[in-house]
Amino acid sequence: MVDFSKKDFFIEKREYPRINDPCVLRFRRIFAVETASDKEHVHWDSSISRNISRKGVLFNSSYQYQPGDILEMTIKTSRLDKELVCYCRVIRSGYPTATRIFCQTAVCIERVEKGMGESFRQSIENAIKYKN
Repeated sequence: MVDFSKKDFFIEKREYPRINDPCVLRFRRIFAVETASDKEHVHWDSSISRNISRKGVLFNSSYQYQPGDILEMTIKTSRLDKELVCYCRVIRSGYPTATRIFCQTAVCIERVEKGMGESFRQSIENAIKYKN
């Protein structure tokens, strides 16, 4: 029986449940909604994911992207034997605290390269099934 009085009780209501496995991310903007300098286009940044699902990634970045920007992203996780290359659309990006050190960025995965989509989907589903 579930004890609803406990704080750790949680029902996932999202269409694509998230996992909190840390994944190593490398990303760069390849299309900007607003004009950007050449330096911003070619600069690769790196981060660790805060959470990830079949359709999106939440992570901290050193730059505030605009909604609609397209990022080329590589995802490396212990659950995959290869680095996943994908293209993501920025959903939101902003500074969550007054310190303004890192920008919290959420992206939607639009396309996965080189037939890795099924392996990625399966690794996410296995992590959810076995509770990370």
